[in-house]
Order: sequence, then C-alpha cells, then structure tokens
Amino acid sequence: MNWILLFLFNILFWGIIFILLIEKGIVYKLPLFNSGYTIVNRKDLENDDVDFMIYHKNNSLSFLRKRQFDENGYMKLLNDKGIIFFKFIEALFYFLIFAPCIILFPNIFLTNAFIAFILIIVYDAFMILLRFRLSDESISNIKTPKKFSYIGYMVYFNRINEIASLFILIPCCKGNYLAIILFIVVLTKMHFNLFADIFDKHFNLKLLNEKLIKKLIQIEKYFTLLTLLLSFNLI
Repeated sequence: MNWILLFLFNILFWGIIFILLIEKGIVYKLPLFNSGYTIVNRKDLENDDVDFMIYHKNNSLSFLRKRQFDENGYMKLLNDKGIIFFKFIEALFYFLIFAPCIILFPNIFLTNAFIAFILIIVYDAFMILLRFRLSDESISNIKTPKKFSYIGYMVYFNRINEIASLFILIPCCKGNYLAIILFIVVLTKMHFNLFADIFDKHFNLKLLNEKLIKKLIQIEKYFTLLTLLLSFNLI
C-alpha cells in the first residue's frame, strides 16, 4: 500500500510540473528546444487540420488542447525535432515517477516490471532519435511541420504501445505465459513503427494517410484497453 501511495503522489507532483512546463511555455524557452516548433495561425488552417494536429500531432493533454491557440489565434506546432525533445522529457517524467518506488519499496516482480518499462521508454526514445539523425529527410517534417511524418508516426503510436507494455509487464514479470506473448506482440508492433517508412516503401501500406492513421489510433486504443483488462485477470 505504501508504494501505491508514493506512486500516486509522484504522478500528481510530477504531473503538475509537466503541465506547468507546457502551460507556461517554459519548455519552449529551453536551449535544446530551439527550432523545435513553428508558429502557425488558425486562419491558415482548415478545421480538419486543426483537430488532427492538436489531438495527434502536438500530442497535447486533453484538457490543454482547447488552449493550444493564444488570444491572437496562433499556435506553436511541434516539428519532428520538437516531438523528439518532448519524447525525452516524457522519459525523464516516467523515470521520476517510478525510480522512488523502485528504490524505497523494492519488490521482485514490481521492480522488474518498472525497470523494464523505463528501459523500454529510453530505448524507444534513442531509437527514434537515431532514425531521425541517420535517415534522410523523407521521414521527417522539419521544413513542413503541418504534415504528419514518419517520425511523428513512430512517436505517437509507440507512445500507445508503451502504455500497453506497462499494463502487461507486471503479470509478465510474474511468469504468466499469456502476458509474455502479449508483451512480445507489443515489442513487435513497436519495432514495426520504428521502421514504418521502410515497411511502407516496400509494401505500399500508405501509413501516413490521414484516414488510415485515425483508424489505427482507434485500433491501438482498443488494444491498450484489452491489455489493461487482461492485466487485471493475469496478476
């Protein structure tokens, strides 16, 4: 029970810090975030573009989405550099939440699950950064941030898979075979996303089609919900 209270306190405390960093615009002032966003005017965007970018491209928290535009109708739209920077902030956020629980309340299977989850987050962040640095410009959108690029695809869908992995890691670390199979499925999906541009090129999947992305988002959400429900039954 003590580790649960610590876990909830960490989520609340660091969650408020994380929200303030975004809400107050502090994160945009960090030196590492230079050229990580483009300022766009709502008048230059169609309604469908606005909804799609705010909900999925900028990866904003639900209760902050309506406040993305300032009083003059301008919004800081993340490009791929900004999205990757936020990815590392999220990795730090998760580390700050789970690290105290691991150190102060060690538990064999919970500790293994939390450590594995943090390693997955860090691994995914560095893999996306390497893909961004080592690949050509065809997978990124630094010059055209209004478009959903392969980097944006990797970050967005792997974020969903990371949440699913958290749900399934606890029963997985207890040795449940069904949980292990589901975890392998999640890892496979994550690596597919990491090389989405290559699969798209060879199999003509048209992964960046907006209608397909919206359908995939719904499928992934249902899959994540399934892993959550199964984790309760497998623990």
